[in-house]
Amino acid sequence: MFRNSASVWAAVRRAGMWAAALALVSCSTWMPIPPPAPGVLPAATHLQIWRGGQAVALREVTIEADSIRGRVIDRLGARPAGDLVIPRAEVDSFLILPRDNGNWFGMGLGAGILGSILVPYLLRRIGPEGT
Repeated sequence: MFRNSASVWAAVRRAGMWAAALALVSCSTWMPIPPPAPGVLPAATHLQIWRGGQAVALREVTIEADSIRGRVIDRLGARPAGDLVIPRAEVDSFLILPRDNGNWFGMGLGAGILGSILVPYLLRRIGPEGT
């Protein structure tokens, strides 16, 4: 079907790398913010606080003049019983995780492109010779 199948598969691999890069770029990251004013952040807001070279991610955050109170976000999904209170004097920097639903679209688009390239490639690799 193709005259030079090696060059075709090289192009497929190159396109796959670009699709993987697109999928990774579409993921959201923590963004630095200036020290927030006292108040209550929306419940869905995730705030990351750096102090002494270590990060703590919080949700349901209340910011007071002298402290920050919130529930620790556990990566395994467990919910701690109490709040964590951090004195503002110990905080080095603040980061916030943006709630951007457009990232799901970009990630889905990148994953779809990657899948449409890799699935035929893998089927051809594992299929019987000559197909």
